[in-house]
Amino acid sequence: MMTWMIASLIAMALAQIADVITTLRALARPGVHEANPVIAWAMARFGRGWIVVKTAMAIGPSVWFWVHDLWWPILLIAALTGAVAWHNYKITSR
Repeated sequence: MMTWMIASLIAMALAQIADVITTLRALARPGVHEANPVIAWAMARFGRGWIVVKTAMAIGPSVWFWVHDLWWPILLIAALTGAVAWHNYKITSR
């Protein structure tokens, strides 16, 4: 049986992948810029390496919550990240 923790970690991974893919697609459009100032800084500083920074920003808290057996914050962050990915998708669908 799948536990809430496993489901939350899977949701987090899928949301992160969706966010990276939709961000790359959205940024390819003229006039679109990254709204998250930390990620915008990482993009300016590291180029495509921003993906590593974003991944670390997701993995760090997820590991902490996992170690402390707190699945619901992981699921909440996954849901918020999924909402961002959905917003990016809507931008690219115009």
